[in-house]
Formats: sequence, C-alpha cells, structure tokens
Amino acid sequence: MIVSQPRELLWAWLNSRIGTPLSEDFRAVGLVRGGCIQAVAGYNAWVGKTCCFHGAIDNRAAIDRTYLRAIFEYPFDQCGMKAMLAVVSELNYSSLSFCERSGFRPIDTLSAAGLEGENMILLKLERLNCTWLRDRHGKEKRASSA
Repeated sequence: MIVSQPRELLWAWLNSRIGTPLSEDFRAVGLVRGGCIQAVAGYNAWVGKTCCFHGAIDNRAAIDRTYLRAIFEYPFDQCGMKAMLAVVSELNYSSLSFCERSGFRPIDTLSAAGLEGENMILLKLERLNCTWLRDRHGKEKRASSA
C-alpha cells in the first residue's frame, strides 16, 4: 500500500536510515507491506519548481513499478515540479545506481562533505529525463524492471 501519512511517522522512518532532518515542508510517499514500512521517498526544500529528494529502502523485493511511478509522479505530476535534486555519498553505490537508472545526472561533487569525509555527489533529475514517468500516451518510458 502506498501512503503519504502520517507525515511524522514516514519522516521518522526515513530519518532513522539516512538522517534527514524534519522540516516544515517535508512530504513523503511510503510503501507499506504487512503493516511494515518498506521504503520512503521524502521531499523538501521546495523552491520554485524544484525540490530535494531523499529516499531509503529496507526491502528491495517489495519495490514494484507502481511504487516507483508514485514516488516520481508525486513531485512532477501532482506538485508540478520541473526538477529534483539529490545529494548522495560517493560510497553509496546502490543509491547512485538507482538514481542513474531513474534519470538523475551528476551536476557537481561536494569534496569531503560526507559524514565520513567522503565526497558527496549532487544529482539533478529533470522531469523529461525521469524513466519512471509515463509518456503523454500513457506508456512507460522504461522497458526494464526495477
């Protein structure tokens, strides 16, 4: 089941995994299976037509196309955003891979800005490049699975 409330619970789950601070403008899309949160995508820092994206997954096997579409349809289609930004540790290979497969592109490197002194990669996803959104005819842009 895809949920967006309670906001504070979704934030607490995400914060316990990646340390995202709670902000007044925080919103989320979570995936719940068997009464347990499996994944959360969080959004904040809404400026103009851009926001920041944060995400964590506990159970990759629970992730399906419906959830992946939902986490990108929310900011782009429901909220009207044109782009999202993400900051990912250069050591978080699975997150970087997910971002790349979703259409994010690196735009800068923040030297030694990670908690362990590692570099952080600043990524940008423009709506037109998102692989999980449907085209104007309702067809998926992406042929392969998550």
